[in-house]
Amino acid sequence: MIEHFHSLNVRVICWVTSMVDTDSPNYQEGLDNNYYLNDGRTIKWWHGHGSFIDYTNPKAMDWWHGQMDNVLDMGLDGWKCDGTDPYVFELIDPQGYGGHISERQYADDYYGDFFNYTRTKNPDSLIMSRPVDSYGPVYWSFSPKYVMFSGWVGDQDPDFHGLRRALKNMFHSAWRNYTNFGSDIGGYRTGDGALGRSKELFIRWAQMGALVPLMENGGNKEHRPWMFDNNNQTLDIYRSFVYLHYEINPYLLTVGTEAFEAG
Repeated sequence: MIEHFHSLNVRVICWVTSMVDTDSPNYQEGLDNNYYLNDGRTIKWWHGHGSFIDYTNPKAMDWWHGQMDNVLDMGLDGWKCDGTDPYVFELIDPQGYGGHISERQYADDYYGDFFNYTRTKNPDSLIMSRPVDSYGPVYWSFSPKYVMFSGWVGDQDPDFHGLRRALKNMFHSAWRNYTNFGSDIGGYRTGDGALGRSKELFIRWAQMGALVPLMENGGNKEHRPWMFDNNNQTLDIYRSFVYLHYEINPYLLTVGTEAFEAG
């Protein structure tokens, strides 16, 4: 499958986190060898119950890299590293092979390892990760900046409040010197009705998405532009802004490169 997409000049990444769930076939091996934080204490997160990989344990890293190699050796181009790092706060006192570990250190180790190790296998690879996401009035930095060449600013509601929230997260990401980011067009979460979002919102979000480095479309319920009406109006508008996005790519790449090199 990966070879087929490469033949179409499409790069392939896989979704991943720093968690190993208790129902995963490799979970017990990690537990038996003490490869998780806090002796394998589990927490409930949005995809089940699991334990945190201990990035301070060299043997755990050898084991984990072996798990990654199963996919990287197929020619994978990178990862979408989702934001499980703040969940370490639920451990109260996160402990690893090297002793206490802060949430900031854990985040840096998590994103950094996926980025750095994958680049030893594929120098052109990247990871997608969050720059800044928000929880009420709190704007939280997730990834270390040196790995964040492509990222999304969290999961928003499918309404204009969600669109404003995405914009604010992008502003805060820029103010903290992150370079390339975007948001899920139409909002990742779902709303009422068969589509889960209005036609007007979807079009406005696509127009905004075309003008930022990452024009990303995905999430719950409907995101296919040809499904919002019967006369292809949404599709035609969406396509025109995709073309615009491609036209300004050289500009976005140039200013993004300059911003990254300037720190």
